Amino acid sequence: MNEDNIKMENVMEKYMKNKYIVIFPDKTTMMFNSLRDIEKYIDVSASTISKKLKNVGRCTCKTKGTDYVYGVVAL
Repeated sequence: MNEDNIKMENVMEKYMKNKYIVIFPDKTTMMFNSLRDIEKYIDVSASTISKKLKNVGRCTCKTKGTDYVYGVVAL
C-alpha cells in the first residue's frame, strides 16, 4: 500500500474543498481552490478562465507566450 494514501477524514476534507482541476500540457493534473490560484500557475487571466467556464463547466486555455494548452474543469 502506498504510504501517501489519505487515511484521515480531515485530510480528505482538505482536498475536497478544491473547486477546479487543471490538466497541464504534460498530461499531469492539479487541483485548485480558486481561479486566481490557477492564473498564477498557467499565466491565463482568471477572468478569461471564468468566461470560458461559464456555460459548460470545462474549457481549454492557451497561453500567449508559449502556446501551451491547458484544460480546466470546474468541480
